[in-house]
Amino acid sequence: MTMAMNAPEPCFYRHYKHEPSGARHNYFYEVVGLARDTENKGFYVLYRPL
Repeated sequence: MTMAMNAPEPCFYRHYKHEPSGARHNYFYEVVGLARDTENKGFYVLYRPL
């Protein structure tokens, strides 16, 4: 299986469209890894909201 060239590293990220005065759980997430679609062979980022 070949990986996407710009695959994000598993880590914690902050969404770029966050509201600074909002609650933290609305914009922090953890990238867990990549998943591959079996039909079109595209890659998807697996993430978990915190």
